[in-house]
Amino acid sequence: MSKTWCPLPWMSQAIRSNGDIRLCCQANTAPGRGILQHDDGTPFNAANGGLIDSRNSQLMRQTRLDMLAGRWPAACLRCQREDEAGLISRRSYEITNWEEHISVAHTQQKTLADGSINPEDFPVRTMDIRFGNKCNLKCRMCSPMDSNSWYEDHYALFGATYQEPSGEVRLERNSQGRLETTPIKYDWYESPTFWTELDQLIPQVKHIQTVGGEPFLIDQYYDFLERMIERGYAEETTLESNSNLTVLPERALTLWRHFKKIRIGASIDGTGKVNDYIRHPSKWQLLEKNLHRLDKAEGQFDLWFTTTIQVANIYHFPELIRWKMESHFQRFNNRRERPLVTPHVLHRPTYFNIRILPPEAKSKIAAQLYSFIPWFEGFFSGRPDATAMTALYSTNYKELVDSFIKYMGQEDWSHEIPKFWAVTQQLDRLRGESFADTFPEVFKMLEPYLSSAETKKYTIVKTL
Repeated sequence: MSKTWCPLPWMSQAIRSNGDIRLCCQANTAPGRGILQHDDGTPFNAANGGLIDSRNSQLMRQTRLDMLAGRWPAACLRCQREDEAGLISRRSYEITNWEEHISVAHTQQKTLADGSINPEDFPVRTMDIRFGNKCNLKCRMCSPMDSNSWYEDHYALFGATYQEPSGEVRLERNSQGRLETTPIKYDWYESPTFWTELDQLIPQVKHIQTVGGEPFLIDQYYDFLERMIERGYAEETTLESNSNLTVLPERALTLWRHFKKIRIGASIDGTGKVNDYIRHPSKWQLLEKNLHRLDKAEGQFDLWFTTTIQVANIYHFPELIRWKMESHFQRFNNRRERPLVTPHVLHRPTYFNIRILPPEAKSKIAAQLYSFIPWFEGFFSGRPDATAMTALYSTNYKELVDSFIKYMGQEDWSHEIPKFWAVTQQLDRLRGESFADTFPEVFKMLEPYLSSAETKKYTIVKTL
C-alpha cells in the first residue's frame, strides 16, 4: 500500500463554513487550505453548484496522482506531520473506516492517467458539511471563520479584516451595532442550487459529518436532518458531529433516533478552569451535566472526547484522563482501541502550537506526562482483571503521550513565543482572565522568555 494513500479524494466531499468546497477539513493547515478551484482560480462554492464538477478539479486530480505514486500531496501536510509523529491521523482513521468499501487496487484500476475519475465508479459515500459559523463560544484557538462569537475580539485585537483563501473579509457594524462580515458571507446554505445538487448525491451517501460553528445551534442543521428523514435516507445514514456540547437540545435527541447511528466527538480540552479558559465562555459544570445526559440518551450512539492538545493544556492532560476514568462513562471512548480520549495536536494558529515551547519546558512537560502512568495500577487495584486493564489503559496512555512528545520535539518554533504572549495578554484583558493564574506551571516555564525586548516590542499583525 502507498504510505500516503487515503480514500477521501475518491469518495468524499467537504464544504467549509463559507460554502467553499475543499479537499478535506485537514487540508486547512496547508497553504491554500485545500480549496478546490475552477480553471480561472476562483473557488468552487456550494452555493453556486459545483459539488459534482469539483470532484475532478485540478487539486483533486493531482492529489490522487500523488497518493498513488507514494508522494505526500501538498494539501495533506497535517496528516503527514501526524503520521511522522506516530499520531492517529485522519488518513489512517479513514483507511480503517472505509476498508470494506474502497481499496488502493480499485483506485489504481479506475483512476485515469490525469487523476480524474468517473463518478459512477466512485460514488460519494461521505460528506463534511459546515452550515455556517454560528457558535456560542470563542475558543482561544478559533477565529471568525468558524465562530461568529469571535467577531468582537478579532476586531479589538487584529482589526477589521481577516483573510479567507477566497479573499479578504471585512467586519462592519450594522444598524443595530452588531459586527457582520462582508463581502464573504456564511449563509451559503440558503442557496436552492446547493439543495438541488445535494438531493442528487444523498442517495449515495452513507456518512455525513456536520460541524460548525456549533452545529446544535444552527437551524439549518435540523432542517437537514428533517429532510433526510422525510426522504427515507436517515435509517441508512450514520450522522457524525463535533460539538462543544454546551447545548444539547431535545429536538436533536428526538431527530437522532431516526438515524442508523449517531457519532459525536465532544470537544473537551481540559477540566474545570482549564476548559473555561480555553473554551470561553463555557462553564464546566453545565458541560459536564450535558456529557452525562448524552451518555445515557436513547439511541445508537458512538461517543468520544476529542481533545485539542496545545500550549495551554498539555501539562494538564493527566488531569483530564483522571477525570474521564473516575467519571465512569458508559459510551465515551468505550472501544478497546481508544479507551481514553481521541486527541489531536493543534496545528493552527501556530503560536498556540506545542512546538513553540522552549526545550527545557518540553522536557519538564514530558516528565509530567510520564509521571501519571503508575496511576492506572492504583485505579484498577482490587479488580480480578486488574493486570489486564492496567496494561490496556497505561499502554494507550503512553502511546498518546509518546506521540505528543515526539511531535513537540520534532521542530523548534520558539520564535512564535512573542506572538503567543502578545495575543494571550490582550485576550486576557478583553475577557477578564489570566494565563498566569490559570496555568501557573506553564507560565513559570515560559516566564524567562516573556520579558525579552522582542516580546515587549511585538505588535500583532492584522490578519489571522
